[in-house]
Amino acid sequence: MELARVRRTAVGIALVAWAGAASAQSVQGTLLRADRTPASGVIVAASRGGATDSVLARTMTNGNGRYAMDVPAGAVRLRALRIGHRPVLIGEFTLAAGARRETRTVLPDDPIVLQAVTTEATSSCRQTGSAGANVATVFDEARKALLSTSLRSGDGDPLVRLSTYSQLRSVGNRELSPLVREFQEGSSRKPFRSLRPDSLAKVGYMQADLSGTTYWAPDAEVLLSETFMESHCLRIEDGTGARAGWIGLAFRPQDFRRNHVDVNGTLWLDRATSELRRMEFRYEGLPLAMQRVESGGDLEFTRLSDGTWFVNRWEIRMPRMTPPPGTARLAGTVVNGGEVWRMWRGRDLLYTNGLDEPKAASRAATAKPGEAGEAATAHASCVPPTPGDTASALLLGTVRDESGAPLADAVVTVEWQENHTAIGRQLTWETRTLTTVSGGDGTFVACGIPDERLLGVTAAFGARKSAKVAVRVGQGTRRASVELRIGGVRRGGR
Repeated sequence: MELARVRRTAVGIALVAWAGAASAQSVQGTLLRADRTPASGVIVAASRGGATDSVLARTMTNGNGRYAMDVPAGAVRLRALRIGHRPVLIGEFTLAAGARRETRTVLPDDPIVLQAVTTEATSSCRQTGSAGANVATVFDEARKALLSTSLRSGDGDPLVRLSTYSQLRSVGNRELSPLVREFQEGSSRKPFRSLRPDSLAKVGYMQADLSGTTYWAPDAEVLLSETFMESHCLRIEDGTGARAGWIGLAFRPQDFRRNHVDVNGTLWLDRATSELRRMEFRYEGLPLAMQRVESGGDLEFTRLSDGTWFVNRWEIRMPRMTPPPGTARLAGTVVNGGEVWRMWRGRDLLYTNGLDEPKAASRAATAKPGEAGEAATAHASCVPPTPGDTASALLLGTVRDESGAPLADAVVTVEWQENHTAIGRQLTWETRTLTTVSGGDGTFVACGIPDERLLGVTAAFGARKSAKVAVRVGQGTRRASVELRIGGVRRGGR
């Protein structure tokens, strides 16, 4: 999904795929965790090594821990970059023309612990000692996640169903137009793409001409560029309130430039797991008349169990001025946003946001259950959600057989992680599990689900199991829904 640019009047989305560069030489191999299970979603980077260590190619391991990529002939240095762990050298060798190299590497369990240290950037944006080391560590972890959102594994890009929306809001953030969603499907995980980093450095993040005003948002390529790093200061922030347990990498322009709009913001990571959760940014240097509204945007990131990274939700808010004739004045904001609703690989559902699509836009093969049937009866016996209770959400769902018919008596398992703890170089956590059984109409309900937590949901019928589906209960929604399908099973038989 590619957003070419964000205009004050509209957003354009194009669903795209990427093609890799061809070469006669290749490296491939398998990465395993310390327990000898496949290490999926690990970045493998090939470089020349030496003082410059220039990157030749990058890829990501698939669900089986496999990777493959084409590289130029010559000296090659392979490294594995895993979220929350220190880099691992896979090997250094010289690759002859037309050669292929196979590797097999067991990755040590060497986690990184993000320290909760608040630092202040100096006027030169340079930090030394422990402060500089902490900034570098947090940036490296954010960098891995940002890279992963654009890399492909051998499994290929999943099919994504998303919605986009646009809305007018007043200066006081009152809705002036209804929020109408448009649904699209495609095979990319990138919600938008910005201008090239060097172009943004020259023209800024807002451009006004006779056709209107164009706003740009920083994407992964921009945030990872040397141009952005050289022109912005970084510092560490400790998360508080709703972001307690997170650590922030804040960025701001190094210098003020007249008539040049830039961005400041924060990349938020989970301190326990080093996973990137959210990016928030604001436009800096807007004309004074535009500064009465909160302009900028935010993006949320999700990582699936197979290592797939993607932006699951985004919103960009832009000042809206009344057009001439007459003196232009601030009229409010234009809000453009979007959200990933479903993600598949083949017939397997990988992710859902837990919401039911509007009926007019729903997809028959993934129609979500309501609160009808036996799930409604089970729901009535659940403890009602109470304010402040983070484990009182509900998960409603349906289990279906190979033909799509409701499947009774399937055992549904819901898992999530909590209480991450770093003991030396060992990262530990508790895995919580809830189980329930689908009723005669295939529906089920699970009570006591934690709010705003990524869940893994599976269903089993005899020896057959469904694919694991990632489900996120949105903050404040208190409920989500999911559909599970078990292949090789027909209703009434095993």
